[in-house]
Amino acid sequence: MTKRVLDVLQEKGYITRLPFQEDKRYNTIFLTPEGEKIYTELSPIAQETLEEVYAGFSKEEIEQCLDTLNRISKKLFD
Repeated sequence: MTKRVLDVLQEKGYITRLPFQEDKRYNTIFLTPEGEKIYTELSPIAQETLEEVYAGFSKEEIEQCLDTLNRISKKLFD
């Protein structure tokens, strides 16, 4: 799944991938100037959205929820 997302981001010109020097099976991923532009535009919107979603929940509740979702994801994709 991650590979497909990276493929799309690269096709759109938002990232570039370079082989990792120590192990060619891995890539180092960099934002292109266009990717930096999109990141700069969307980051505040994403932050505002998260603040709205998390409103009314304690930090502990949010952490517990994220932990549970991560555990479910690992069972599904590992």
